[in-house]
Amino acid sequence: MAGYTFDLALVKYYRESLDEYATFMPFKITNTKDQAFYAKISIINQGNLLWYFNDNAGNLVTEKVYTINANSVLSLNEKLVASATPTETQKDQVQIKIQYYKDAELTQLFGEDNIIVNIHCYIQNSDYSWSSTYYTEDQIVFDKFNFAGINKSISTGEILQGVNGNAKMYGTRYEGNNTTIYTEYSPSYLESTLDLYLKDYLLQNVTIDNVDDTPLDSKFMAVFLTFVQASGYFKAGYSPSRKFDFYRHGQLIITTSKTTQKVIFYPMQNYHYTLHFGRGHNNSMHARLDGLVIFNPLP
Repeated sequence: MAGYTFDLALVKYYRESLDEYATFMPFKITNTKDQAFYAKISIINQGNLLWYFNDNAGNLVTEKVYTINANSVLSLNEKLVASATPTETQKDQVQIKIQYYKDAELTQLFGEDNIIVNIHCYIQNSDYSWSSTYYTEDQIVFDKFNFAGINKSISTGEILQGVNGNAKMYGTRYEGNNTTIYTEYSPSYLESTLDLYLKDYLLQNVTIDNVDDTPLDSKFMAVFLTFVQASGYFKAGYSPSRKFDFYRHGQLIITTSKTTQKVIFYPMQNYHYTLHFGRGHNNSMHARLDGLVIFNPLP
């Protein structure tokens, strides 16, 4: 039997509407044998908020069964849904057991693992604070960005400082002869919003780091990304450097051209949290960063 610990996040902005309070647990089950086996995944402690799995058919369940084919890896991204609404920032804990069986009837058990899942629920108040009866604002928010009054072209190496002085946003422009412009826009989810204009054939990396240039590592980060104009794309994920290594070597969270997408970064050691924007030749793109907050893991 092996034991594992996962740290997940749920972020709810005050102005945001959610159909459900949910988070995702990505993990893999590897089968190195020449025959298939079966894995039963069970929630044996649902926590204070009574978490369930989603069975992908709209039902909330506490058990799911998977077949892991011979010599293969099954990649899962289990959706965990709270049946009770978290009304303030809090930390919950769920216990999950994975049992491995040789047969589809689940009678020949040959192993099991236990997973402790810490779910960090960040719930914003009407005054834009995140504090609760459990935690102070300083315990919760590592840093956030106030883009009020910004209206300027940027070049590689442009830095925007976080409100608390703990983090910074670093811009890297690549390709094209025209300008990239940062400008303030009326907020949708937080106090201020950053608009990003890419002109001509241009790529843009935005990395968010500690103020001393080291990766955030242990922090969670949430941001809304919106395409206002043009059919470009963005990639959100982790990059080994601030250069465009992300384009080739980054670990993706999402690649999308949806109108608006909320992205939550989980802790990742030694990688920069990166937003990568792209647009085709002789075109422009107008993208928007909204509600960018970096959270401390809740103690």
